[in-house]
Amino acid sequence: MTSRRERTYWMYNASLLLRLLVVVLLLLIAPFAYEVAADAISHLTTDGPQSLSEGKRLYQEKTYDEAALYYWRAVLLQSNNADKYSVDEAFQGFLGCYTVQDRTVDGFLFIAMEVMERKQKDMALQYIDQALAIEPDNKQALALRVRFESGGAAGASSDVKKKKRDNKFQPQWGTEAARDPSAMTDKSPEDLYEYGSTLFSRKNYEHCADIFELSCKRSGNTLGPSCSNAVYCRMMIMDYGFNGTGFEKDMIRLQTLAETEKSKWRQGDLENFQWKRAMSTHPHMMLGYPLPPMLKRYVAESVAYMDEMMARVSLEGGAQSLTPLPDDMPFDPISEREKYVMEANQLDFKIKVGFVGSGFNSKAVLYLSQDIFRFYDRDKIEMHIFSLGPADNENFIDIGMRGVDWRERVREHVDFFHDNEEIKMDHIGLARYIHDQGIHILIEWDGYARQGERAQGLMALRPSPLQILHQEFLAQDALYGGVPIITRSDGDDMSSRVTTSGNIVLGLEELNAYDGSRQYEDIAIELGNNRTKFKAVRRQLIDTALQSNPMHPYWDAPRYAKNLESGLIAAWERFLAGKDPDVIEVVESTEASRGTYDQILEDNPSNRASDHVEL
Repeated sequence: MTSRRERTYWMYNASLLLRLLVVVLLLLIAPFAYEVAADAISHLTTDGPQSLSEGKRLYQEKTYDEAALYYWRAVLLQSNNADKYSVDEAFQGFLGCYTVQDRTVDGFLFIAMEVMERKQKDMALQYIDQALAIEPDNKQALALRVRFESGGAAGASSDVKKKKRDNKFQPQWGTEAARDPSAMTDKSPEDLYEYGSTLFSRKNYEHCADIFELSCKRSGNTLGPSCSNAVYCRMMIMDYGFNGTGFEKDMIRLQTLAETEKSKWRQGDLENFQWKRAMSTHPHMMLGYPLPPMLKRYVAESVAYMDEMMARVSLEGGAQSLTPLPDDMPFDPISEREKYVMEANQLDFKIKVGFVGSGFNSKAVLYLSQDIFRFYDRDKIEMHIFSLGPADNENFIDIGMRGVDWRERVREHVDFFHDNEEIKMDHIGLARYIHDQGIHILIEWDGYARQGERAQGLMALRPSPLQILHQEFLAQDALYGGVPIITRSDGDDMSSRVTTSGNIVLGLEELNAYDGSRQYEDIAIELGNNRTKFKAVRRQLIDTALQSNPMHPYWDAPRYAKNLESGLIAAWERFLAGKDPDVIEVVESTEASRGTYDQILEDNPSNRASDHVEL
């Protein structure tokens, strides 16, 4: 039987939104060939805007090292193109190529070598000191500082020759011969990490899992990115060990790693803290693991902290500096709680909800979620959109989308549509703009995507009292197409609940593996081999999508919007009451549980004019 009662769980954070800089699933820490890379710059285009565009393209393709070269070229050529792009836009793109790989230190050292080539010793030392501030024991930075201070810097004398980087791996690496253990005998943990990263980029997950694991063990389990990436690669090939025991050991490893790094690199309490560097496990990876929620917060928080700082690094005037925050930032919503309580007591009060992101156009996330803006209660919610991305090309809308413009549909339904693309690279200006609108709940729409398309660090400045990361369940596309999803359901973590609850509502609880990985595999094998059962499950999925009057609960967008709205109201009331962050359980109202009938859809057409205001 399909349950008529849906429960939506919400975690909100009243002290810091876990805004993330990176989307890739790999954090690279291997040393970079500074001198070789610097040589390569001279062979790039001499067109600044073209260099910037190529850097963005390569970044999206995750070719970060090459993208960094083009971004840096754009930095050097900006003075000739001041009317076309800012030096900060190019410089932030350059730093982003390193930060996304957890190699911010390498980025600073690259710049140090570059400016030293131009005999700008003082500036080079500034970058080296910046690197050492992040990683005080970095051997490369320490060696460069000694070298520069002793007058032996590159470019200081015509007798100094650049040291070319040796090829760390022989030609056989990347072939079957590389699996021979003797080929790895003399490789350091860092060398192995670099090779594992290459294999990862080729999606050779089975091999790179072995290489990362060897790197982790050879480092004495201290090279965090190797240890965490080995786990992730095993997840990609569903290598859970005998009867799932390997999975449990992997989770213990990740929890121990996170706890250790948190104790080493974090100082302060929940409200006031500092990070020395970002933690090793990628936040997106962390979301999918059944680990304590606070550890997930710390992982994301560490990246957010570095994220915001990197967004303030400036190269204006040719000199690197860290732009100070305005005196009133980060904003302090806790100190203004009484003001919000007074607002909420007004008869005409509405909660001001804002969605911020770059994807308010023809993206999958908008396709799945646009009905949130169609069915919200306008007597309770004042809806704002802060759009940082461009509209779709008209030809694409006419031909590719057959005249359907999702961005315009959203614009027609909300109260205020703010086109903020012109300040997308200014997280301080954007934070102030959003704060000035009096937003009560700000929802991060981009999630872990859109890196390079906007300045990071917005949410760390606390432009609203409550800040939420909204993640769409993209597997809905598969379910809507009649593709069943088997899931492990042996935990209370988000990664366990998300599909578990979906299968329950869809009447397919038999696809939930409550007893762990062995049952998970057994269900998959049975469904793959039993054609009759597969057809029945597929037919049931399709029937749920076609159900009407009322719509099936799983596909009922207006019903979902009401439950989302109830969750937001509950979070807001909890903030007003001064309660600590906690899990919020939303029990469906009697009205919402009745479901949606055709008349409701007819009364709320998908393309209609509204009383929205465009800003």
